[in-house]
Amino acid sequence: MSAEPIATPARPWFPDPTRQQRADYTLEDLLKLPDDAPRVELVDGVVQVTPSPTLDHQDISSLLWMWLRAHAPGHLRAAQAVGVALDANASRQPDVLLCRADVSADRPPAPAGGRRPCRGGRVARHAADGPVRQTR
Repeated sequence: MSAEPIATPARPWFPDPTRQQRADYTLEDLLKLPDDAPRVELVDGVVQVTPSPTLDHQDISSLLWMWLRAHAPGHLRAAQAVGVALDANASRQPDVLLCRADVSADRPPAPAGGRRPCRGGRVARHAADGPVRQTR
């Protein structure tokens, strides 16, 4: 009888505790996260894993998104759960936001220092979009 090693499943991604203490994560680090990484926000260089929203929360967010979609001025469009870069060490993922209507949803990645659209909850950065103002 021979024994074969059992393949150990890869551990899910989680923030490095040392880097969390140093608070040195950047937007570039978020853009490099694996596809199966949890939903995260970057606050002053610290990665914060954000919990999944409740069904009631999602219902309310969807109603707000639908209302904004129907009533927003033509130069704006409503979006949901898109990562927004606030600066090099901060990003948020608001439930609903308004962005310029001419921002392409499938814009290809820009060079380093440029900005790019969000995919799968990752950070969206658009250089031509001007400053991002977030309210909670």
